[in-house]
Parts: sequence; C-alpha cells; structure tokens
Amino acid sequence: MSLLDKASIIITPNGVKPAKLYAYKPDNGNGDLTWTRGTTATRVNSIGNIETVAIDTPRINYPPLGGCPSILAEPQRTNFVPYSNDFTTWTTYNSILTPNIATSLDGTLNGSKLIATIDDTHHIIYHPTAKWDTTEKSFSLFVEANEYSKIYIANGSTAHASWFDLGTGTVEGTGGGFVGKIKDYKNGWFKITATYTATVVSVISIGLYQTFTGNRLVDRKFIGDGISGVNIFESQLEDGGFDTTPIRTNGVILTRLKDLYDRDNVYTNNLITSNGGSWLIDLTNNTVKTRDAIGGGLTLDTNTGGKTNGLEISNTNGTDRFSLSKYVATVLTTLYTTTTNDCKVLFNWDGVLLNIYENGVQVVIDEPFTITAMEFLQGNCIDQSYELKQEVLTSEPLTHEEAIQITTL
Repeated sequence: MSLLDKASIIITPNGVKPAKLYAYKPDNGNGDLTWTRGTTATRVNSIGNIETVAIDTPRINYPPLGGCPSILAEPQRTNFVPYSNDFTTWTTYNSILTPNIATSLDGTLNGSKLIATIDDTHHIIYHPTAKWDTTEKSFSLFVEANEYSKIYIANGSTAHASWFDLGTGTVEGTGGGFVGKIKDYKNGWFKITATYTATVVSVISIGLYQTFTGNRLVDRKFIGDGISGVNIFESQLEDGGFDTTPIRTNGVILTRLKDLYDRDNVYTNNLITSNGGSWLIDLTNNTVKTRDAIGGGLTLDTNTGGKTNGLEISNTNGTDRFSLSKYVATVLTTLYTTTTNDCKVLFNWDGVLLNIYENGVQVVIDEPFTITAMEFLQGNCIDQSYELKQEVLTSEPLTHEEAIQITTL
C-alpha cells in the first residue's frame, strides 16, 4: 500500500472558494477545511503580481520569482499608513515625488518615483502621522532601482536606519537598533523591511543615498539632478517583529483579520483511529518570520480551541522557529523545536507512544501519548504566519521507514 493510499486527508494548495479549502483527499467533503478571515487580504498570484483576495477566501500564494505555491495564513495586523500607495501624502525634503510613473507589482502604472533635488544634502520623504513608537514595529516598502539603486529607511536620524542596495539585493548597513530585510520580487522590484522599537515617538523617513561607509552624515549627502531616483510602491507600518502581506489603504487605517481554519469530526469520521495515526505538516519560509509571542498555532486536539489533549505546532517567542508540543489534561510539554527554513514535520503515534520526525530524521523517540479521540484539526494564526505546502493525516500510524520517506525533503 502506498503512502497516498494510507492518507486519510491530503490538503494541498488546491481548489478554494469563500470559506472553503478543498481537500485533495477525501473527495466526500470530510477533509475540506472551513476557512475564516473576516476581511480581504493580498497574495502573490501565479504570474508574480500582488492581488486582493476576497473575505474568508484561502490564499494560494506563489513565490515572487516563481515556483510551487503554498497555503498562506497570517495573524491579524493593522496598516497604520492611511494611504498605502499615495506617496503625495508624505512630506518631501530636498526631494521630488512623482506618482503613477512606473509599472508596479500589481501590473498597473501606479508606482511612484522618489527623486533627489540638486541640493547637496539628504533627500527624503517622511510621513506626517505614521510614526515609530515604543512598540516594536515593522515598516515595509516595495522598491525598484531606477537611475539610483540605494535607499534607506530611518527614524529621521540616519544613526537609526537600515540601508538597502538594490543593485546587489542586500542590506548594506543597519544602526541604532534597526533590523533590515530585503526580498527579491519580479522585474527588478524588491520588498525592503525595517523593524525597530523607538525610545520616543519619531518620524518614519525614506531617503536616497549613493555610498555607504557607515558615516551617516557623509553617506546621506549628495547632489541630485532633479530627475534621477528610485521607484516605490505600497508602504506598510504594522506592529510586530516581521512584515506581512500588503494591507492596502486608501484614506483610512485598515486591519486585516487573522486566518483561521478548522476541520471537525476527524476521529468520528475515522480519519484517525484508536490505533493512532500520523499528522504531517510541510512548512516553507519558516525562518523569515520572527515570532512575536508564544501563542497557539496548528493543532490536532480533543478541544476545538486546542491546548487540552492533543498535539500543537506553535511559535517560539522570537527565535524564528516552531515548537512541537503535546497537551495532556491541559499540561503542555514541548518535545522539539525546529531548526530549518523548510521543514516537513510528522507526528506519528500508535495509541501508546508518540514519535516525531523532521526532514527525514527521527527527533523524538517513544514519548508516552495515549490520546486518541482528537476531533479537531485547526490552524489559528494568533501571532505567527504559516506557509503550508501540504498537510496530511493517516488513520493508522506509519512505519519508521514510511515516516522517514514522507518527511525527507
């Protein structure tokens, strides 16, 4: 019997509709996930464009430069920039802002250009209302090199900044408690993110530079020509230690609600049995998301909210990894913490003992676990994001050899 035959539920980036993610298996509806997110959200589609997805609809998200998609689930976040893509609402300082001059990542001519004036000084724009404060925040922006290829995000004083080189696709420098990140998108666009916790409320500024030596007074000063600049698109300021997908605003601050999915009657429908079973979670892009706080996550439990009797994959409070745990009579025991960017994790139990595998290696051996009637399969994005390539249940435990096979990358 093949592993495909043994699987009772197979969830992949497959068919979706509002409030539903269809299972590849079974085809009778018993494996379909009910999906909740009471707002719209965005994703990268199959041609690399950013697009809006309807309320409660699961997001099949593609890598920006192409490849196999994943199922994207994110926590609740608010964009504190009231006009996410109208940079004319920012204040210019020795700079010129020209809107609707570049084809952006949604495929339309709505990218703006930040241009340096001829003054021998720094060339920035700063936001009048969205500001850094004493809560950890992440500010993100899509950028494309034009005549210039270097841009920084700061707090008004570039001693506190992240400096980005679009020519090399790297974070060239950071300072003053800033953490910078850059991600490559299609057609020369990048997403740059700066995460920062201010000691006092301070402005968010975006500036151009030509060289980076670590001397902020020198690096930010140069003579522009009133024509040359960098293209920019979609800004976002959100609470938390990692950036999420764009929350598009057009006049008011908006909140994207968290993704929540569930599948009830897992035990009743014999998708797992009293003889045990296995639960596979195949995650991608794990390490790029810093977790904000310990919270619930992916659960298989006797209780609809998890945390009672069952299994859990949750965040690990800022260490860029997931913890694998069991609950018995509401008592949590953390059994293993993942250490890889892409990880295929398998819980395998026989009604008496639990074994855990990750990426073709057995990482937990014969942990006592007698919970069987776990009815509720759930994903609850409290403080973390998940990108699932697949999620699989079997109604019987796998052999050691099968467990190694199914988890090998």
